[in-house]
Amino acid sequence: MTGAAIVWFRQDLRLRDNPALHAANATGEPVVPVYIWSPEEEGGWAPGSASRWWLHHSLQALESELAARGSRLILATGPALQTLQELVRRTGASAVYWNRRYEPAAVKCANQLAQRLRRAQIKVFESNSSLLSDPSTFHNQADKPYQVYTAFQRTLLRTLERRRTSARTALLRSLASNRYFSLLDRFAQEIDGLESSGATTTLESIAEKELKKLRKKVRATADEPADDELHVLRKRGKRVRYAYELAGDGAVVTRAKDFQDVLGEHQDSVVAERTLRELAASAPDFAIVAGRMIERERASRIEVRSLWRTAWKRLVRAAK
Repeated sequence: MTGAAIVWFRQDLRLRDNPALHAANATGEPVVPVYIWSPEEEGGWAPGSASRWWLHHSLQALESELAARGSRLILATGPALQTLQELVRRTGASAVYWNRRYEPAAVKCANQLAQRLRRAQIKVFESNSSLLSDPSTFHNQADKPYQVYTAFQRTLLRTLERRRTSARTALLRSLASNRYFSLLDRFAQEIDGLESSGATTTLESIAEKELKKLRKKVRATADEPADDELHVLRKRGKRVRYAYELAGDGAVVTRAKDFQDVLGEHQDSVVAERTLRELAASAPDFAIVAGRMIERERASRIEVRSLWRTAWKRLVRAAK
């Protein structure tokens, strides 16, 4: 493999909203994802037992997501510099990408690593994935970091406004371009050229059919439904919402979203309790705290269970 792009996953163990990964993927070169376990380089921020538990499951999830896309996560141990140098040698990579961290030990490690890689003619790209603004890009008039928050806030808001204005100007320019109008013309031509299928199905009838399926599920639901039953209703409610969005019935869409949100809160609570129980089992020191949090999640579920049927009735009324 030559010309590869290495992505060093650090605390950002995700595929979405990952600037370093997106930048590497945009090059068109083969992407080599790697995670390096090197707690000795964390200084006073080395992960404890609970953090290691979360790390284990996060890496498993990341590995599965990459595998589903035909890629593979390399898990390595040892100093980051030696590990990446060896990976560069084995893959012929020309660049390494990662997202910044801001703990002192992590900053020191990344700076040293970047210097050594650049000396070896390896390109280094660092991205900001966790902060609204990178502190290193905002200095006061003396070219030093801000010491007063209000002054920093004013500068940040001005910067964000400039970015928003620039993005809006670019968007409006694109929408007024000949290229965009040509695209609309070609799209209209393609639509006009489609032949009728002869089917009598309408978007309204599809939406009504989805609502009918949901109504059947609701009627079959017990007075005290199991968590899985409510999760099924939530997924059915989502299909109803999408169907009515296509049909253009805003009133039903609003009520379907309310129904979906209520049951979504219930499912979030179910998942949270399951996770807390696993955490308590693997880290006994956190059992008491986890128990208290589980109590809160259960109280939240009781409240949601008292609301979902009301949300359903409002959805039915909106669809009449």
